[in-house]
Amino acid sequence: MNPFYKRGKGGFTLIELLVVIAIIGILSSVVLVSLNSARRKARDARRISDLRAVQTALQLYSDANGGYPKKEDWAKLMTDLSKTDGTGYLSSAAADPTNSGLYVYKYAHSNGTAFHISATLEEYNQALKNDSDFISSGVTGWVGQTANNSTSTPVNDTERVYDLYGAY
Repeated sequence: MNPFYKRGKGGFTLIELLVVIAIIGILSSVVLVSLNSARRKARDARRISDLRAVQTALQLYSDANGGYPKKEDWAKLMTDLSKTDGTGYLSSAAADPTNSGLYVYKYAHSNGTAFHISATLEEYNQALKNDSDFISSGVTGWVGQTANNSTSTPVNDTERVYDLYGAY
């Protein structure tokens, strides 16, 4: 008879296995939920970083050209700012991390001496308390993309819109 085999000591019962699988399932769902929150925060951090990089590029552009680009949408602005022939001000075009959000660019149409850029964040966070709200900027006559892709009215600020504003 085999000395390692003892009668009545064979493995786990079906109930014990099901309980262990249920516990592992619950733990993995908790981890996935916390990862989704971290992913949203990371995408928001990237949006804020993108807007600050574009703000710097716009300032460099205005120093070189005497005003801000008079483009009516984000794609045209990125084409101007991220040229690869050595005249660009960004290393790569800024695009929303989810490809579903909208970065917004506006300029003062009269002389191109002011700009407004914004992005809608996924979560309300501390950065929103320090941004410059577009509605309170006091500049009128804006042209550019809005939240619904029209060119007639400014973006209405909500509690999750991160704005940056600059004037030449």
